[in-house]
Amino acid sequence: MIESSLARRYTRALVQTCRSEADFQETGTQLRAFFQLLQSDPMIKMGMETFLFSTAKKEEALVLISREMKLSEKLKRFLEILVSENRLPLLKLIIGQLDEVWFEIRGIERITVYSVVPLKADQQKRLQHKMEQLLEKEIIMRNEIDSDLLGGIKIQRGSVYYDFSLHGNLQRLRKQIIEES
Repeated sequence: MIESSLARRYTRALVQTCRSEADFQETGTQLRAFFQLLQSDPMIKMGMETFLFSTAKKEEALVLISREMKLSEKLKRFLEILVSENRLPLLKLIIGQLDEVWFEIRGIERITVYSVVPLKADQQKRLQHKMEQLLEKEIIMRNEIDSDLLGGIKIQRGSVYYDFSLHGNLQRLRKQIIEES
């Protein structure tokens, strides 16, 4: 838990330096590429993430890697901070939180809509518009197929599910009939 909240602070700091969606995407792409490089060579990974290399050696390696990968100055400085504070092991958590923190800072909410078949473009557009009106904020909507649904949709907003499926409607009707009996 402590690692996660520490990683979130670093993620937040990095995301706040991004001036646009394109800048954010490029930063994320470069950070993931750097992480993949570490994962591809166990010796480099161990040296950079542990005390096997001195901080000076890690910084030297980072300069070479940054130059070779053509990392942005912003990302290079961010990685230098992680190296100097021995926080490079948090990189996987930081990458995992990038999108979530970006949306949070921008006031955008992610919603997943589950349906039996893919929603048509006009259905998605109408549903997204309605959800933005209800929530009074911009949303990013993703449509996923749920073959267990008989009909209708389910909407997930964070950890909350709204069930507008045939099964959900029948359950509500059943509950109402039992309560009225």
